Amino acid sequence: CELSAPVVAAPGDLTLPAAARDAAPLLGIGSGYRLRGQFSAPLRNVSRAWPELLPQARDMLEPARAALARGEGLRAAAARPDYVQRRTGWKTLAEQGRAGPGRARQGSTGQGSAGQRRDGRGRSA
Repeated sequence: CELSAPVVAAPGDLTLPAAARDAAPLLGIGSGYRLRGQFSAPLRNVSRAWPELLPQARDMLEPARAALARGEGLRAAAARPDYVQRRTGWKTLAEQGRAGPGRARQGSTGQGSAGQRRDGRGRSA
């Protein structure tokens, strides 16, 4: 079960969620536990850790079936992935001052690198 929302943090900055403080036994799973020595004491001192275990799509099948049986399903268009990352080191095209798909940049000549005329989709015109 999920005890807290996913976060991105340095290993030493991770904290044990309040809901897990009285849990016994506490188990660590996933590649993050390769850094176990850098965790705070409550996270470092789990009963057992398996850093080699990684989630697989099939791991969600049984919980998904149970949720669907309880009427908790949703339309495919409403399904959204969870991205757990910090926004560092990359920028959107707009933030870079570049155009998004299907739009020419301001001042663009529409020419390819060899001087060929290109249409808005990057094809030779």
